[in-house]
Amino acid sequence: MSGDSLFDLTGNTGSVRYMAPEVALHKHYNHKAEAYSFGVMLFEMIEQKLPYQGKNPRIMMEEVFAGKCWREPLNKRYWPHGFDDLLSRCWHKDVDERPEFTEIVAKMTEIAAAIATDRVERIKSAGCFSCFIMNGNGP
Repeated sequence: MSGDSLFDLTGNTGSVRYMAPEVALHKHYNHKAEAYSFGVMLFEMIEQKLPYQGKNPRIMMEEVFAGKCWREPLNKRYWPHGFDDLLSRCWHKDVDERPEFTEIVAKMTEIAAAIATDRVERIKSAGCFSCFIMNGNGP
């Protein structure tokens, strides 16, 4: 699909846990529904837990997609700088506010570079403990 037009496609097909609200609610949607799903998977990877754990599909439809509890709370103390903003934008209620995948890739590349730079700086400042950090046992 190209452009920002919304289409009447198959709704409510797939796992509700990863589904954009507009898809679950059988509304018109476009490629930015995939940005929502990608954001849910990012959350799962970094938090190492299922999003909306303990909520069955009916509860998700009633609570999550009806706007009572739009998304999981972000545990920012574990997240790299900029990651929370990217995720919030992917999960945005307004489809037009969700990023394009070119922007998602650019932001993820920027975040990965910052993490790598931070790791190198921690190794440099660790002195005799650098081998400990390099083996993945450090802070």
